[in-house]
Order: sequence, then structure tokens, then C-alpha cells
Amino acid sequence: MSLDDAVLLTDITPTGYQAAEMAGIQPGDTVVVFGAGPVGIMAARCCWLFGAGRVIIIDKEDYRLEFAQNFAKCEAYNFESDMDDPVMFIKKQTDWIGADACIDAVGAEAAGNAMQTITGRKALLQAGSATALHWAINSVRKGGVISIVGVYGPTDNLVPIGNMMNKGITMRGNQASVKRHLPRLIDHVMNGILKPSELITHRIPLEDVADGYRMFSAKLDNIIKPVLIPPLLTPNAAHHEKDRRRLRPHPRLGHRRRPRQRTHLPQPPPHRRRARRPLLGAAHPTGARPGSAAFH
Repeated sequence: MSLDDAVLLTDITPTGYQAAEMAGIQPGDTVVVFGAGPVGIMAARCCWLFGAGRVIIIDKEDYRLEFAQNFAKCEAYNFESDMDDPVMFIKKQTDWIGADACIDAVGAEAAGNAMQTITGRKALLQAGSATALHWAINSVRKGGVISIVGVYGPTDNLVPIGNMMNKGITMRGNQASVKRHLPRLIDHVMNGILKPSELITHRIPLEDVADGYRMFSAKLDNIIKPVLIPPLLTPNAAHHEKDRRRLRPHPRLGHRRRPRQRTHLPQPPPHRRRARRPLLGAAHPTGARPGSAAFH
């Protein structure tokens, strides 16, 4: 396994996989993914592993949608140029039934609704913009499933909870269970079913992390998934010589952890030391025996 594949098994791949898992996909289901970021693209790709019959991804950035089409082999639509109302568009695409499952891979930074943007992203009157969650609730079919992996902050959001109850929707959300998914995902990567490294579009030196974050946040240079590259040799390498010495194999223990050298603890000052009590029957320094008046 390449390092690029391995590093994406720590976050992006398990999150996208769990998004598809929580959607409760049945064979032949139509799944709509809101958000064509790295997690949304991976979620769209993983939907096929659970038997989806049709996968649609919706975003507003054309370069992301083109990348999603090539990587996830799904349908991709721009909610700004390809439709007037995403909810009506999805219903038309599904014979007015609605999607079997929807995945919110956007979270609090969603665009597409002026009121949500003002109250959630500008004025901070709610925990982010819940536009994608609105679309998911209103476009999923009755009895459908909504999977939420997009991040929302505390404490509340304006969502159509009545529509969710009346339609009998199941809603699931969770942090990615990375350790639980790792064995299966490693098998998928080793067998060539998944190739997470194909998501990487930029490699940014660690010392330029601020510029890399700005590039990703502003969606510059057609960025999809950046990775940070640590320096192989830093100017203050001598400062880390102690750490490198600890990595050298021990002559007897090999690469196991070196035994920590024992150090003598400092003794308390004389006035803090506790005097030892003499043993029963032992003579007092003055020569008196225990029980005698002179002993005390």
C-alpha cells in the first residue's frame, strides 16, 4: 500500500464509507449526495459498494463535479446552473417519489439559501447554514434515510423537523469510526476496489500550511484534497538529535522501546524526614528499655 493511500485511510475514506453505511442503502437504491468535497466524493464512490443503483452528487463548483464524475462514476449536477430548485429537480429525477437516501456531506458552510447563509454563516444566529439538510429532508422519499457527516456547531439549527416526522424519515449522524472500518477498507485498497490516493490534488509543504488552508477554504486552483508534506531535514535538526537517537535500534532489545534509565529521587530535607520507630524490645539510644519512663 502506498503512503498516499494509507494517509487517506485515517480520515477521508472512513468518513465517506460510513456516510454510505449510515444511509442504509439497499440494492438498486437512488442516493443523492449533497457536497462534492473530498468526503462527499468518497461517499458517492462508496455508495456503489453497498449496492446503490443510481448515485447523484450536487454541488456548485464545476471542477468538483467533473472530478466527482471521474472518480465516483456518478451523475453530477450544479445547483446554481442546472436547476432552479434542488428539491424539485430530485423529485423529477426520481418520478416524483424522492431519493431513497440522502447524504449531507456539506454541514454548516452550505450555500444556496440566502436566509440560511445570513442567519447561519454571517450573523451566527444558528449553528451554521442548514441548507443541505433542508434539501435532504425535503427531497428524500417517505420512509427514506438521511445520513449526516457534515459538521454543524452548537447549539441549534432551523430545520423542517415536522417534515421529517410526517414523512417517517430515519436520520443518522456520527463521527467516523475509523478503527472499526480500517480492516475492511485496507482489504478494499489492497484488492484495488478503492484507490483513495486518486483524491489527492495538491501536496503542500508543512511550513506553507497557512497558504494551503487558505487555498482549500477559498477553493482555489481546482483543489480537492491537499496533503501536508513534512520537511525531511529541518534547520534545527540538531535540536531533534535526541529524538532520532531514541529511534536507533537497541543493541539488545532491537527496535523495542528502550528501557528508561532509573534516577534516584531527591531525598526530603532533614526536618521533613520521619524518624524510624524502634522495634519492639529494642534498646533506646540512651539505654532505656521500652515501657520505662526514660524511654519516653
